[in-house]
Amino acid sequence: MALRIISKKRSKGQRGHSLALPVETNLEEPGWLLVGHLQTILNRSHSTIYGWLESGRLPQPDMYDDYRPVWKTETIRRFLSEQSNAKKAPRQRKKNPNALTIEAFHASLALLAPGAPPPPGSV
Repeated sequence: MALRIISKKRSKGQRGHSLALPVETNLEEPGWLLVGHLQTILNRSHSTIYGWLESGRLPQPDMYDDYRPVWKTETIRRFLSEQSNAKKAPRQRKKNPNALTIEAFHASLALLAPGAPPPPGSV
């Protein structure tokens, strides 16, 4: 899978952040990828990439270049294939603990009938 994505250049005011880097290598061939390359491939910010790395969502780097994490293309290719094969479980709606049941709702309507006293605590 060959990727060629060109990103904008850094302005003088931005320092200390990883920028998205162009990916001109084929992920099927041996090579190395930096955080900037992952930003381009995954379309995420540098802080998200580092957060995923700390939380274990992203595989550990294969090596560090000084302080910068570096991954082999094979590692990222495997990660991307695992992500595409993983099926997301459908989201379950959280039940509202304060929600009334139908029976409780009808009982509260009966309390609000004309001539009935107001429910306790409603004054």
